[in-house]
Amino acid sequence: MKDQTRWRAVRIAVLVVAAVATGVMAQSSTPRHFSGQLNDYTLGAGPYEMRGSWSVTLHPESATGDFSAAMNMVHSDYYVVNNPSAATDDTATGRNPHTHHITMKGAALTENVNGCEIQLLGPASVTLNGGAPPFDPTLTKPSEATICITGGVGVQYANVTLTFESGTPAAGHFGTQPIHGVIREFGPHVDADHHEGHR
Repeated sequence: MKDQTRWRAVRIAVLVVAAVATGVMAQSSTPRHFSGQLNDYTLGAGPYEMRGSWSVTLHPESATGDFSAAMNMVHSDYYVVNNPSAATDDTATGRNPHTHHITMKGAALTENVNGCEIQLLGPASVTLNGGAPPFDPTLTKPSEATICITGGVGVQYANVTLTFESGTPAAGHFGTQPIHGVIREFGPHVDADHHEGHR
């Protein structure tokens, strides 16, 4: 009897360890990092082409996440058609090429909400050519923004959008339409030397 009891105890212990290990593996396989490219146009003045790279790091233990993007903007060819002198003018009155760095720290993380697999909502800080933009001259008025990660049957995490809330300082420059992008990599760890997920 004692041997049977011990054997049952051993089997239960093995099953518990296996269950815990499976749970840990499942948890570690949940994507924590995403990165990709932004490619879109503004709908308002300009229009401007928007091109850049972005990344997201999730902190599910605190239900928060961080977002960062480095973006180039330049007046589109459509603008040049309507303003021919801009074709040879790289100043603010011509093509007006410039850069933005956009960051969100500790944004609220939710899943499966508003059509998003993953959503981050919080204040976004924006620079212009490394300095303060006209819509935030002291870099102290972050604009409320939403990051939405979606996908489909073929690729679970395929698309990203960045949307500035109407009425916020940055919305006057970027507009309030979603700025679209693609997810190139995702996984527990994504960095220059170690890539996981889909390309």
